[in-house]
Amino acid sequence: MSRETRRKKKEHFAHDYEKIEHSVEGLDYYYLQCRICKQVVYPLLQLQKLTEYSKKHQYMFLQDWALALLYSQPMPMIGITSFMKQLFLVLMEFAPENGIPTENPGFRGYKFGPYSERIEDVIVGIEEAGLIEASGRKGTTGEYFSLTQVGKQVAEKPYAKLTPEQQKRLQEARLDWHQLGVRGLLNYIYRKYPDLAEESMVRDEVLRVLHKRRVGRLQWVDEE
Repeated sequence: MSRETRRKKKEHFAHDYEKIEHSVEGLDYYYLQCRICKQVVYPLLQLQKLTEYSKKHQYMFLQDWALALLYSQPMPMIGITSFMKQLFLVLMEFAPENGIPTENPGFRGYKFGPYSERIEDVIVGIEEAGLIEASGRKGTTGEYFSLTQVGKQVAEKPYAKLTPEQQKRLQEARLDWHQLGVRGLLNYIYRKYPDLAEESMVRDEVLRVLHKRRVGRLQWVDEE
């Protein structure tokens, strides 16, 4: 990405949306995505179509994934950065690998790598709705996100959209990501998705400090 492109991404005041047509089995729909910052907007009619479709088909919205991810393992999510990055891996890798159509969050490179305003809004929304609770120091790795009792009841429904095999794979993936920790997740993502790491404030430090390592299905080897 050129310096001029990066400057425009930071300074644009009006979105430049393009229409993105998409389809899943039995349904054609579209959304709008900004050419500059990648923000995604679903027109109300298209969102309604997807909502109706999801009642009878395996289609996952961002809120579905956030709740299902927390439901898949009993331990809390440690830190907002880890929460965001685990959802990134769910949407970029887990969902495609398991053939699960899902909402496009519109990821873009930001201070800690891939970032999505839509995912941040979802996390804030489910917290305000009393489905999750945060404890510890806000905005740090000492902040913990857990499902409330009501949240567990609500999260059971999107989790049940997954087949038993997909549930098992999500459980394994969540455990892998938990063991990696936020630095390990960032290291993996920065290496595999370098275009989304260009704006990161900690990329060089993360890639320099972590050494050769393997956890679960995520692996990398530092260059000498």
